[in-house]
Parts: sequence; C-alpha cells; structure tokens
Amino acid sequence: MNSPDSLQSTAGTVALWRTEFSATFALAVPIALTQLGQIAMMTTDLALIGRLGDAAVGAAALGHAVLYTGFMLCLGLANAVAPLASPAVGARNPRAARSATHAAACTSSDSIFAT
Repeated sequence: MNSPDSLQSTAGTVALWRTEFSATFALAVPIALTQLGQIAMMTTDLALIGRLGDAAVGAAALGHAVLYTGFMLCLGLANAVAPLASPAVGARNPRAARSATHAAACTSSDSIFAT
C-alpha cells in the first residue's frame, strides 16, 4: 500500500509537471499561431499568383528568396541585442541596454536598405 509521504510526493510531482506544462503551453501558443498565420499568407499568395501563370510564380519565388536572405541577415543582427542588453538590464543600467538596442536597430535598418 502507498504511504502518505509517497502520495504527497506524487501529488507534488504532478503539480510541478502541470505548472511547467502550462507555462510551456503559454509560450508555445503565440509561436504556433504566428506560424499558422505565415502559412496562411503564403498559401493565399500562391493561390493568387498562381492564376497569373508559371512565370509569375517563379518570379514570386525568386523575390521571396532574395527577401528571405535579407530578412535572415537583419534577424541575426537583431538577435545580438539579447546577450548585449541582458547584462545591462541585470545591472540596472538602462543606458547600456538602450545603447545595445539602438545599435542593433540601426544595424538592422542599415542592412534592410543594403539588401
């Protein structure tokens, strides 16, 4: 038979798992909805451009490849904000955090115009 201590431990484990699952779910839902929205936009684009013919679909795919390359470049530069700004936020230095964010924004916007 189960002892009261093991039942309490099991209940605590279940509560811990439930808490972790709900936190993970809360983070995952916006990401999943964003992905579904992007798929819906790409499907709509393909349906509308497909009516124009093969050449239009090819041109749209080429344009998407060029745009995606520039997007990934800017995203990589913007991802540099987290490791630069988080120590400043932890040290309660808003000026350094603002400086890191400003530098990433300027670099990303310069990259947008360069592509």
